[in-house]
Parts: sequence; C-alpha cells; structure tokens
Amino acid sequence: MLSGSSACDDAIRLAHSARIAGTIAAGSLLGWTLMGMIPVAVGLISLFSEIRSDKTA
Repeated sequence: MLSGSSACDDAIRLAHSARIAGTIAAGSLLGWTLMGMIPVAVGLISLFSEIRSDKTA
C-alpha cells in the first residue's frame, strides 16, 4: 500500500481498473483474446523459469 493512501482509495482504484477491463472486453474479441492469453503467458514464463533453475541446480 502506498503511504498516505487508505483502503478506500485502493478499493476505488481496483474498481476503476475492473471497469476499464470490462469495457475493453465487453465489445472486443481482441480484448477477450488478449485477456485470455495473459494467464497462458504467465504460466509459460513460470514453467520455463522452473525448468531453467532445475538445469542450473
């Protein structure tokens, strides 16, 4: 949490981010595609990182 920010400020920021993401995804096939690819990319990065660390150990 940033200094000087309250839980209410954080909640407002989170709600605003969710609204933006919802707006992008609501009418855009590209938006849905990109949002669906994020967990795949994160999973692949994690997997390759784990494989790489096993090879160096």
